[in-house]
Amino acid sequence: MASGTNDATFPMTIREVINFLSSRYSISQAQATSAVYALLESEILSEEVYALRFMDTLVKATISLEDLDAIVRQLVNSENTAAPSSAPASPAAAGINLQLTATIPQGLGVSFPGEVETMRSAFSRIVGSARDMLKVASPYIEQPGLNLLLHAFETAAKNGAKLRVLARIDDWTNPNMRMVMAILTLHELFGKRVEIRSFSRFLGQGQTWRSLGGIHAKLLIADDAQAYVGSGEIRDHSLNHNFEVGFVVSGLAVVAMIARLFDTMWDASSKVTIEYCQSFVK
Repeated sequence: MASGTNDATFPMTIREVINFLSSRYSISQAQATSAVYALLESEILSEEVYALRFMDTLVKATISLEDLDAIVRQLVNSENTAAPSSAPASPAAAGINLQLTATIPQGLGVSFPGEVETMRSAFSRIVGSARDMLKVASPYIEQPGLNLLLHAFETAAKNGAKLRVLARIDDWTNPNMRMVMAILTLHELFGKRVEIRSFSRFLGQGQTWRSLGGIHAKLLIADDAQAYVGSGEIRDHSLNHNFEVGFVVSGLAVVAMIARLFDTMWDASSKVTIEYCQSFVK
């Protein structure tokens, strides 16, 4: 399909779908983007091939073009007939709830703003709420940090939640032992319901290695209902000693977007087995 035409040939990229809707219905790119998110959330558009860039993900329509026309027109009309406002819609008006969370270094003598939740409290709340699936991106998850949240992870395990942890092992022959111990602890808690993967890519150049990148994002996603996005991760330094800032987000559409980003990197990562971790414990 050529972008910006009225021809619909699926599968096409999300970027092409936005251009297609914008051209076909004479709507703005912003309106078309909102419509695409709604169609993805309702599974009227299904993702066929994940891409590292969300806009390059291939999707297909699960309904006929005629039915798609009717639904998109309804979405556009609903947006156009909404009460006018001179100010941009607030996150709350869009069905998104935000809670600011932070870590302020202990002993700094700075008072913690009352409207800001501590990162340790936010992490515990999100982890302990999981009943179906808990997804964690914590590049250097470590046992001391896990100890601070152990009760919350025990609660999630008792709730029957599955756990996916996306970490980063830069040297597979000499991994961070604090990370190894954290992974072993999670296996004890969740058993076969935990999966661990690592993402880091390197390109050999003679006697040296050049990094192609690795996981740096810090995310917590519980049941695709609420998510944390920020600078802190499951380490003692993040939860006690560093200045870290993030948001806890709830709202189906935005959390689904965050979860899709996690899933994209998860699919590109390598499995970390319990046997691998046990091999480093004497």
